[in-house]
This record gives sequence, structure tokens and C-alpha cells, in this order.
Amino acid sequence: EAFNARWEREENRFWSRFRAKREERGVPNIFDVLTTSINILESRITSTRLQSDPADLLIQPELGHIRFLEFSSAQEGIEAGYEAAKAALKSLSSPSLG
Repeated sequence: EAFNARWEREENRFWSRFRAKREERGVPNIFDVLTTSINILESRITSTRLQSDPADLLIQPELGHIRFLEFSSAQEGIEAGYEAAKAALKSLSSPSLG
């Protein structure tokens, strides 16, 4: 039992140092890498699709600073979408969409 307790302490110390070094260097975790890859792929597909079949009205709120699964920023994202939608609705009366 004493050996197990010592082993757990050493293991916790190792992982604490490992996490601290990773955070210190700014190394992204696997989920950040996967999410960024998916976002890039999705952005390229959307861009290609919009070139071949342009939208009449495109609403693009600035959300790049909100990370995937960052639920604490949900209200901020909703408000950004609301403001972007209001701005887009104002452009509906512009002659360029006529």
C-alpha cells in the first residue's frame, strides 16, 4: 500500500510537470488540433460552395475567438449573431440586392 501511495504521488508530480511544460510552450492539445483542422476544412468547403452558388444574404458574425465547446461564451456568440443579423437585415433595403 505504501508503494502504491508513493507511485501515485510520483505519477501526479510527473503529469503536473508535463502539463505545466505543455502550457508554458503553448502546445495545443489533440482536440484543439482536430477542431482547427475541421474548421479549416469547413471554411474551404463553404468558400468553394459560395463561389459556385452565391448566397443572397450572408450573415457572418465574428466568432473566431470562441473555441469549440466553450459553452461559457455562448451568450457572447448569440449576441454577436444577433448584431450581425441586424446589420444584414439593414442591407436588404440596399440597391445592391435588388
